[in-house]
Amino acid sequence: MRPAIVHFHFNGWAKYDNWRKDTKVPQTAAQLLGKKLFHAEHAGKPFVIEGGGMELNGRGTLLSTEQCYLDPKIQVRNPGLRKKDIEGALKITSASPTSSGSAKAPSAMTPRPHR
Repeated sequence: MRPAIVHFHFNGWAKYDNWRKDTKVPQTAAQLLGKKLFHAEHAGKPFVIEGGGMELNGRGTLLSTEQCYLDPKIQVRNPGLRKKDIEGALKITSASPTSSGSAKAPSAMTPRPHR
């Protein structure tokens, strides 16, 4: 499996306007590094994460907190998603060669031009 870049989406903690500037970083990095870019999505919508809200070990283990993704009122990132939806999206987007055994893009990520 070759290294790639995953564009996890960001919404400025659901309270800042200038977060849109951050959307350019993954595309720019992919172009500069010559890497394929995958967009993290759930049910066809961008999957929003908290910068620093998860830790990955590169072997398929991901650590996070419910507070970071499930609070229904404070810093809402993915409205309407339940715990199992969030866990499923994180499991798919953090798949590694050792956990998925495949070099294909996980089903929640699609390589496509940046919007």
